[in-house]
Amino acid sequence: MPHDERLSVQLLRDLITSKEPDTRTRQRFVDVCSRLARFAGIEANFNGLRGNYSIVTAGRREIPADHVIAEWFEKIPSAAWRWVYGMMATYGIRNHEVFHLDFSKMPVLVVEDDTKTGFHRVYPFYPEWVKEWNLSEVNYPPCTGKNNTDLGKRVSRAFHRYKVPFKPYDLRHAWAVRTISFRLPTTLAARMMGHSVQMHERVYHHWITEDFETQVIERLMQSDRPLPPHPQ
Repeated sequence: MPHDERLSVQLLRDLITSKEPDTRTRQRFVDVCSRLARFAGIEANFNGLRGNYSIVTAGRREIPADHVIAEWFEKIPSAAWRWVYGMMATYGIRNHEVFHLDFSKMPVLVVEDDTKTGFHRVYPFYPEWVKEWNLSEVNYPPCTGKNNTDLGKRVSRAFHRYKVPFKPYDLRHAWAVRTISFRLPTTLAARMMGHSVQMHERVYHHWITEDFETQVIERLMQSDRPLPPHPQ
């Protein structure tokens, strides 16, 4: 914002419309400028500028396959950041949640984040990764931050530094989709991720690919299932 201009509705409106329509950034600017206007005692309504951004209109996210996730665990040179990567892949936790964990019930993980989702337990999917990747041996990197946002950015920067070809949150998406193949009820999956069933179905089930869908159906058809009736 220009420092030599008086704060006004038009100035805030110009700032909002400078951002691409129907994007998350546009919606964030509407929220921030609305708060700023209220703080300054300016009457303004920017809701008409929010656009139609949603998880559905954001485009298809490429979720890494589990074998790719496993391969990249071995490629991270730092043992500490490799441990962080493994924890996020195995338990589907958020970037900052890796720094708010209770390990007393391992391999069940307890997330103690009291700033967003509160206390919740998470089970490993796959449990074999806990042993194969030695995740029970806590190995935090020398990482600090004033708040959860700072801690989350440290994780994102580490992924970028080690050239991991997907984002930290993609590991969370992969965990959510993976639980379907384990036939984990949606209610439990949502609880372990620290959000509502509605959020789980709206956001994470959106990233189910056709290939994954086919694999799950084929597995179900080969398992113990009802058979068609035959004439007597």
